[in-house]
Amino acid sequence: MSIFRRIGDYFTRTKTYTAPGSDILPHTGGHGAGAMAHSPQSVADALAACGIPCIPAGHAAGPSTVQYHFNLANLKDHGKLARASAALGARLRANAILARSESADFAVTVPRMERATVAFRDVIETMAYHKVRGATGAVLGMSASNMPIAIDIADMPHLLIAGATGSGKTVAMHTIITSLLMGGNPGKLKFVMIDPKRIELSMYEGIPHLMRPIVTEVGEAVSALDYVCRLMDQRYRDIRNGRTGHPRIVVVIDELADLMLTSKKRVEASVVRIAQMGRAAGIHLLIATQQPRASVLTGLVRANIPARLALTMASYRDSGIMEVKGADKLSGRGDALLQLPNHTIPPIRLQCAYTSPQDIQAVVNWWKSRDSRRAAR
Repeated sequence: MSIFRRIGDYFTRTKTYTAPGSDILPHTGGHGAGAMAHSPQSVADALAACGIPCIPAGHAAGPSTVQYHFNLANLKDHGKLARASAALGARLRANAILARSESADFAVTVPRMERATVAFRDVIETMAYHKVRGATGAVLGMSASNMPIAIDIADMPHLLIAGATGSGKTVAMHTIITSLLMGGNPGKLKFVMIDPKRIELSMYEGIPHLMRPIVTEVGEAVSALDYVCRLMDQRYRDIRNGRTGHPRIVVVIDELADLMLTSKKRVEASVVRIAQMGRAAGIHLLIATQQPRASVLTGLVRANIPARLALTMASYRDSGIMEVKGADKLSGRGDALLQLPNHTIPPIRLQCAYTSPQDIQAVVNWWKSRDSRRAAR
């Protein structure tokens, strides 16, 4: 019996699993944000001092930022906006990001003096998550306008995550994985996890969703990616023969830089091949790195994975590599920009949900206990 047939048999046996409810999560409700540091008029005055007279057109207060909307007094000043961020930030004594606005001529996003904590359970219990809940539905957090942000990875169909130390990149990755586990049972969702640092993904060891033990050696990581490519080819053959209904597979790579440092050609080739062909086979990439350099996120990798979650970048150059303008001005601790695959839509500013170790452990224990009960039958 081939390895692919054995995997298929395993999937069949696990179809009776049910996903957990939010009641298994601890009540760790987040705290509210402090007062706004600036009024709409004070921001308008600062813009006027920068040579951009404008009229306030409303604002939206999010958990970590306030977004102010303005109409230009003179539309000819539109060309000045791209150059005004630094001067405006100096006047407001805060990092200010100027971007397009759906309701006015432009918007200015400024960090709050004290941000709110967005608890994982609070976002999981929103209608936004329930609309996408399933094998590939995940939550991210709350937008700058205080709306829950949920995504379907199958629509992306892959995601790059990057952020410097202290940006909240690791917590954001756990939020995505844990919310996937909240909605995907092992008959519909499988993981291949690669963790060269041997730290961040170890807590998921033993869940029934794993297709193989968590990979921690670089050499094993290359073999694991080759294995995913072979499985992808097998799925294409199955599809041609009318066999469908395969569970989704999410390939998680916690630190791409470690793999590219030692096995760049083979890793890049496998990642690009999965990115190009994985969608039709139900295989998706979730790749994270602290080092968004061109040698890590190569042109081929970036071209084939257009969806990005950019947390605070160490420099303007790193922000440019991620192709998410303004990521170097984010305020850390989960402040992020989500760039959806259609790059004509401006990035979405959001505060990533805080997924605590207790949240993760609750979900992991749920699946382990269900797996052990099945084994005992």
